[in-house]
Amino acid sequence: MLKLFSDGGVVGKNPSKLGGTWAWCLVDGNKILESDCGIITPDDIEMPTVTNNVTELLAAVLGLDAMGP
Repeated sequence: MLKLFSDGGVVGKNPSKLGGTWAWCLVDGNKILESDCGIITPDDIEMPTVTNNVTELLAAVLGLDAMGP
């Protein structure tokens, strides 16, 4: 059974003027099939700050996208 785990957070206080981090991991049973992680800055999303909600949603969307059609 495929499972997707994802999470995100901000650097410092939420909302963050610095940015945040995100990560996801696709698992089949006990085997990691694929994973990725990264950072996001306010400039990346053309906003003055990054929120925890943005980083968590980004992680989930990128993980689902990696699963393909």
